[in-house]
Amino acid sequence: MTSRPQIPHRSLPSLLVLVAALSGAATPRATSAEIKTFGDMATFLAETGGAAATGALPDLGLVTTATVGSVTFGVAPGGDNLAIGAAGTLAAPDWYALLPGNDIALGFENLSVATAAPVYALGWEFAQPDVTMPSFGGLAVDSTYEVSLYHGATLVGQAQFTSIPTDVVTFLGVWSSAPFTHAEIVDVTQSPFVDDDEFFGEFFSGTTPTSTTVSKPGGTLIRRVSTISARSRAGRSFQSRALASHAARFAVPASVQVRTRSFVFAGSWTASSHGERSSSTRQLGPSGRGSRRSKRAERYSPHAPVARSDEAILTSVCIDFLC
Repeated sequence: MTSRPQIPHRSLPSLLVLVAALSGAATPRATSAEIKTFGDMATFLAETGGAAATGALPDLGLVTTATVGSVTFGVAPGGDNLAIGAAGTLAAPDWYALLPGNDIALGFENLSVATAAPVYALGWEFAQPDVTMPSFGGLAVDSTYEVSLYHGATLVGQAQFTSIPTDVVTFLGVWSSAPFTHAEIVDVTQSPFVDDDEFFGEFFSGTTPTSTTVSKPGGTLIRRVSTISARSRAGRSFQSRALASHAARFAVPASVQVRTRSFVFAGSWTASSHGERSSSTRQLGPSGRGSRRSKRAERYSPHAPVARSDEAILTSVCIDFLC
């Protein structure tokens, strides 16, 4: 494993830097909702007024769908092999040794999360292994996750998380100015080794909307972010992987990426460097993916091949600064 150099700050207009640091989110086509992202549980709970939505996860093993607390879990398009807890699998008693308790695991990490009633905030414990990757977990790569929020069938907004800390328990969360009833959390990493494992834990939700303005000395910044999505589908062979998280409640801020028509800027609440995980040491099979999948597949019952959606997100940013 090589070390990732720290990303230098770019010489961008201060207003764009503020948007990247505070938002990092892509909002809806159909509404004027605003989304704020979080990389820290304490901050998320304090600002959103959120509370536990699932509590400790049960040990159910492989499921199609399951309701835990006020949340119903399922597989989002392109995902497979949902397990809540490791019961009945070769990973028992726990999917990930560093995370105590029962965890959620999938094949491809495309997770559907439906709430019992409309909410404005959703957050979850999360872990991305690197040197602590289980033997069945594949070759570790830095993963990018996209969160899409829906109210019924209407897209409310989207956000992406990149440069997620490795080998620790962290936290990811979103807060919207419009209510939503369903979230899809999808690994959109552009890598032939996207089948590596990340791990989810307990979920939290909040029912208070976020403000659409941000106070700033000298005026008020009103942020509006719109999204254009280009989607392509490629056939993907079946793979099984583990995912877990029910962990100690410390959180490491994760950086969020804002993509615009003119630049890409990675903003983070805390300057840090993360390990770069090489993908060059694994032998590729005929499909362009590592042969280690068969070892990991032992932990699940076979499923048919699934199609995975790889999404390219293009956002345009509009800023009104009132002095």
